[in-house]
Amino acid sequence: MVKILKPEGRSVGYSGEHMARWFSFMRGNILVMTVCECVLRSTIDIIWPFLAIYVLELGGSY
Repeated sequence: MVKILKPEGRSVGYSGEHMARWFSFMRGNILVMTVCECVLRSTIDIIWPFLAIYVLELGGSY
């Protein structure tokens, strides 16, 4: 954990409030688009290695 020294001299770690300020723009449509993009990319990354096998089973060729 990274410690931040406030001007008063007390040490504070990253809190939920600090992270909430960093990601405050992530609401509404931006949040929905980001989540959908992550799900889509994860799905494609899982499926992509098996695409050639699937095409060959359907009778396709390279």
